[in-house]
Formats: sequence, structure tokens, C-alpha cells
Amino acid sequence: MMVRWGYVTLYIDNSHFARGYSQGRELYARDCQAVPTRRVMLNISDVLHYVAVPGADGRYHFDEQAQGRVEEYLGVLVGYLSGALPTMGL
Repeated sequence: MMVRWGYVTLYIDNSHFARGYSQGRELYARDCQAVPTRRVMLNISDVLHYVAVPGADGRYHFDEQAQGRVEEYLGVLVGYLSGALPTMGL
């Protein structure tokens, strides 16, 4: 999968990351439908909740399930954050 990401072409050559990336884009689109006004600010703590679990100390970590699927979880993060960017599949 290749995606034009701003001025960069992102060549996603890992199927797990690609699946996560697509899921992240879908999550962003779903969130935009839930809150129809255009977002101009995004809290990192909101984004972190999509890919990590807060610990008792307030720091985030991957749970046991995520530890075996790091590529997919990072794909979700990149996909979600790129949701606001105009992208084009190549």
C-alpha cells in the first residue's frame, strides 16, 4: 500500500501496519461523524487511549494483547493522526 501523506509518499509494506492504518483512518472518520464540527485541536491523551492503556502512575503502556501486535497498534496511531490530512492512495 502506498499513500501520499502530505509531501511524502508513505510506502506501507507491512500488512499488520496497513491493517492498523486503515483502522485508524476509520476511527478518525467515525469520531468526526460523532462530533460534526471540525476539530482544530486534539489532546494526546485522547489519541493514546486508542493504542495504549494508562497505568497507575499515569504513564501509558501496551497491554499484553498489544505487545504481540505492535505494528498494528502503531498503524492505528499513524492512521488516526493522518485522518485530518488529505491523503491519496497511489
